[in-house]
Amino acid sequence: MAVKPTFELSQEVFDQFLFWLHPDREQAGIVFEQLRGRLRKLLLLQGCPGAEEVADETLFRVARRLAEGVRIESENPFTYIQGVARNVLREYWKSQERNVEGLADRPIFQPPATNPIQEIEKIEEQQTKERRLECLETCLQKLSPESRELFITYHQGALRERIATREKLAADLGIPMSSLRLRIHRIREKLETCINGCLTVRNIAERRK
Repeated sequence: MAVKPTFELSQEVFDQFLFWLHPDREQAGIVFEQLRGRLRKLLLLQGCPGAEEVADETLFRVARRLAEGVRIESENPFTYIQGVARNVLREYWKSQERNVEGLADRPIFQPPATNPIQEIEKIEEQQTKERRLECLETCLQKLSPESRELFITYHQGALRERIATREKLAADLGIPMSSLRLRIHRIREKLETCINGCLTVRNIAERRK
């Protein structure tokens, strides 16, 4: 967005950032999503069209400072993050001003036959699906073997097959279906937290190339 980075946001750095938010990994994931959502809304309220980009860049910089050994002693993480966001937002507006100035010097051209915005959106949607699938595979490997096998088996097969499979799973475990669904729900929550973190790391890395 602004300058070419000399720093890479690795999974280890992101994990350190999550620990700063909360020592419990699952709770940290929840706090992270809440902070990111609040930050995006705040940026949108300020009229920033690139709210998601600025929000991710802000969180990247906070994570980088922590990795570089900077002690952040703010009692409220969002208060500190807001301060960083203000600086990133100023840089964003300056970059937008430069882009507008550059457009004024470009020659007029004929509009393309296809809508380039729609084409870009299709490509980005496909890339998002691919990244999410890759992150799902990574996060599945982080589960215990028992949880991974249970989750995969629970979702295998067509609808009728799944019903029979789930009933057998519950019977093998000696638990009612309601308890089985609760276990799967908890595993899914862990996976979502892991996937969201994985996607954030990858998205920021892509934007900063």
